[in-house]
Amino acid sequence: MYFRFSPPDFAQKKVCLIGPASSAPSDMAGVSVAEFDHVICINRAIETPVALEDGPLDGFDTYVRNIVGNRPGELAGHYTEERLKASGVENVGLIWGKWRDFHRVIRHILHIRSYKTRPNVFIITPDRVKRISKHLNGARPSTGFAILALLCEQKLSRLHVAGFTFFQTAYIPGYNDKISDDDSALAKMKAYARKGKAWTHRPVREKDAAKDLFRTSADHGCDLTLGAGVKNALESGIEG
Repeated sequence: MYFRFSPPDFAQKKVCLIGPASSAPSDMAGVSVAEFDHVICINRAIETPVALEDGPLDGFDTYVRNIVGNRPGELAGHYTEERLKASGVENVGLIWGKWRDFHRVIRHILHIRSYKTRPNVFIITPDRVKRISKHLNGARPSTGFAILALLCEQKLSRLHVAGFTFFQTAYIPGYNDKISDDDSALAKMKAYARKGKAWTHRPVREKDAAKDLFRTSADHGCDLTLGAGVKNALESGIEG
């Protein structure tokens, strides 16, 4: 195992990024994860796999999460050595937003270091997160947007994006049951928009910034495909 203060290098690779939105199963219809070099899931996906056409997603090699606590019930996910092994995780990416939270990063590193079977750990440092936030006019990027931006900056051979609706729809069952329908999701989205502080999620900014990121990625030669749910979310006229 090794620790690297950078994202994994997937240049010229075929990557499938699967978010937790309820549209994820339909966004993956007709798409086989076997077509890709890397499959990435985020946060609580380590506990609540997406249902695909032929059954639950039983494996992904890259797991990305924020650095809040690793406890049962955490929306960031509760990973264990057994869960990482069962999912075939080889890479763990930690999104570290603020320098003052260094102690949280250390806790994750020490926890993973105690495993007999250790994945590679990639730490996305605050300076890189700050650079990503520039896409959002200084707002705090969500875990999903952070990895999306990092992927679009790389010269991927192919990128398929599923399960990203930028907080506009419910999550897959079991991921966050407090947002089990689209009305609840939109209410949460509007609550973010009402927050006065700068360092908070801004879903509409993420949606608008994603359009530019996707365009740039395609212009750089990436074979980019988006699930229908992702496309619908990008085309929505929701403001906030």
